[in-house]
Amino acid sequence: MSIDSAKDLIAAVSPDIKKVAVTVSPTKEQLDIISKLGFDIIQIHGVIDDDLIAGAGLPIWKAFNVADMNMLPHYMGLDNICGYVFDAGEPGSGKTFDWNSLKDIKRDGRKIILAGGLKPDNVAMAIKTVMPDVVDVSSGVEYDDKPGKDEDKVRGFIRNAKDACR
Repeated sequence: MSIDSAKDLIAAVSPDIKKVAVTVSPTKEQLDIISKLGFDIIQIHGVIDDDLIAGAGLPIWKAFNVADMNMLPHYMGLDNICGYVFDAGEPGSGKTFDWNSLKDIKRDGRKIILAGGLKPDNVAMAIKTVMPDVVDVSSGVEYDDKPGKDEDKVRGFIRNAKDACR
């Protein structure tokens, strides 16, 4: 996304809504730009040096897929990490993973964000299994036959997620 597009999007969103910049192995320069644009959190996939995390200027959600869960204890020791995103083996693939694998994750006061293949028809079970603080959806609410998000799927996802929390 361009800087101008990000500025426009941030300006259009209510201040009550947290804005998360999703990145893959960002550089210091990219982190500096993100910090100045008005985002609230930086979600980082891939590899990043601990020094960059410490100096990011914003809280970080560190993303893990089922293949790199062994790195979780390392990131639990870093102060600027405020949440963990747990995703499928192929982030962005729309595939789920065994949510039971997260049942023994140590809750250390940081947010647990569940991603990976969530859809209106499975989000309630995912929430009941993992008890995350946040659920992340993208491809699970897209149209079947054209680009973009399907408003009916988005509404169904939100309704089912809320129902699971009652």
